Amino acid sequence: MGADQSIEAESRDRLDLHLPGQQELLITEVAKVSKGPVILVIMSGGGFDISFAKASDLISGILWVGYPGEAGGAALADIVFGFYNPSGRLPMTWYPEAYVDKVPMTNMNMRPDPSTGYPGRTYRFYTGDTVYSFGMA
Repeated sequence: MGADQSIEAESRDRLDLHLPGQQELLITEVAKVSKGPVILVIMSGGGFDISFAKASDLISGILWVGYPGEAGGAALADIVFGFYNPSGRLPMTWYPEAYVDKVPMTNMNMRPDPSTGYPGRTYRFYTGDTVYSFGMA
């Protein structure tokens, strides 16, 4: 699951933080009928609002792999089948969908402004709810 260069590339910014297309529905339906553990693997350059998966008891694990390159499939198989335990940390904060309504893309101020309700940007200044925080293991 995740994104590709049709929505995640120079001059092709995403409009929201949802997984594209029907991916959320597909993930939810697969999790409902699975007879074994479901591990959600996300390939993307940035974060998504995957609160639905994080809150689901039917999804055993969530793994973000960025864009892993040509050897990524073999590396991912080693992780999924338990031959390797990944120990990386997230290089960015994953925000909930509501974040895009609070942060105009024309405002580049980093620090929050309580007088306007502006929540701030980046892991250093944003104090609102997150799906996953910067540096999370």
